[in-house]
Amino acid sequence: MAVLSCADTQQNLGVSKCIKIPKLIKGIITTPDDFSIPFTDAVSATAWQTALLAAKSNRIYYWPEAKVIENLNEESIYQETPVGSLFVRDGRYRWRISFEGNLQQHKAMFSHKQFRGRIFLIDIDNKIIGTSEDGIAFRGFSIDLINPEKLAISDGTNATLTPVYLSLTDNLELDENGSQVETGGFLRTLTRLSTVNLTLSNTSSGGFTVTVLNAFDNEPVLGLVLADFTLQDSTGAAVTINAVVDNQDGTYAATTGVLTAGTYSVNLVASSALTVQGFESGAAVTYDVA
Repeated sequence: MAVLSCADTQQNLGVSKCIKIPKLIKGIITTPDDFSIPFTDAVSATAWQTALLAAKSNRIYYWPEAKVIENLNEESIYQETPVGSLFVRDGRYRWRISFEGNLQQHKAMFSHKQFRGRIFLIDIDNKIIGTSEDGIAFRGFSIDLINPEKLAISDGTNATLTPVYLSLTDNLELDENGSQVETGGFLRTLTRLSTVNLTLSNTSSGGFTVTVLNAFDNEPVLGLVLADFTLQDSTGAAVTINAVVDNQDGTYAATTGVLTAGTYSVNLVASSALTVQGFESGAAVTYDVA
C-alpha cells in the first residue's frame, strides 16, 4: 500500500538551449481508455496506422486538422482570506476546437460525443503530446468530455464550422507526466478511415454489380480487387466469387457459380485487410436469387 508522503520532490530547474514544448494545437487523436503505444513504436507511422484501421473496439480516430482553436482553460482556484491565500485546485485544461468540412463529416463528428476514453494532442510542429507514468507506455490524456456542438453556420463573414468542446480530466497528466513525440512529419502519411456505401445492380444467379462510393463525398472508390469483396448466403456461410472486374467508375462486376435460390449478402472485407487502404463498409447489401 502506498503511503502518502510530504518528502521533497522538487526537481532542478537548470538551463537549456532546447525549447521543446507543446505549441498551438492543430489536431487530435482519440483512443479507447486502454490504448497505449510504446515510445519505440510511437516515433513511426506503422503502429499508428494499424490502430487507425483496427476493429472498432480497439480503433483510434485521427480527426481532421483544426481551423480554429479557442483556449478555455479553467484558471487555478484560490481562496482569499484577510490573512492569506489558500490554494484550492489547479483548474482544468479545456478548448473549443473547430473543424471545416461537409455536412457528412459534421454528422460523423457529432457521433463522437464521449465522457471517457483518451486523447492525444497534435501541435503545429507535428509533435504528438500525451502522458506517461513509466517512460515506456505513451497514452493520451483522460477525457472529461468531448462534445461536438451544433453546426456554427456561416454568418456571411465567418465560415461554417463544426465546434467541438474538449475538457481533460486530470491536469497532472500533462503538468507532472506530460510526454511528447517528434513525428518527423509522418502524420501526413497516415490514412484516416472513411465509410463507404455499397449498392447493388444487375443481380442474378450468376453474379452482381456493386457500386462503392465514399459516404463523405459520393466519390467512387477505385482499385478494389477480388480479395476485397465477400459474399455470404443466408446462413452466413461464405460463397465463392470467381472474378471481379473493376469498371474504373466505382462499379465492380462480379461473377459467381450458379447460385441456388435464397438471400445473399455482399460486403467488403475488414478495413485492415482491404488492398485500398482507408475505407470501411458502412453495411452489407443483400439480394435475392429466385
